[in-house]
Amino acid sequence: MCPQVKRTVTLAAVGDTVNIMEGSPYRVNQFPTFVEIALLAAAGDAPTATITTGSDVLMLNGVLDPKVVTLPITKEDFQFQDTVLPTEEIIINVTATAAGDIVRALVNITPL
Repeated sequence: MCPQVKRTVTLAAVGDTVNIMEGSPYRVNQFPTFVEIALLAAAGDAPTATITTGSDVLMLNGVLDPKVVTLPITKEDFQFQDTVLPTEEIIINVTATAAGDIVRALVNITPL
């Protein structure tokens, strides 16, 4: 079984920051995994993101790619991959650059 974390968040105000993985049982890894992350902004939005897995920084305050939020997330949208060890935390912080920014995330977690 390969767990997935799917989230769509609306950032209410400029500077609002949300950890996409907050509240997920997969935020802190329990076993070795390969993680794939698709992180997209709604068309016209430009929020930023910082993605870390354990001590690895996959993205630091980068602007997210815009895409129409009603379209499905495709294989090409998984721009970030990493191997994550037990007890390492997956953190995906997204920050609004405009009120109402919308972010879609899909995290595939494959046990090794």
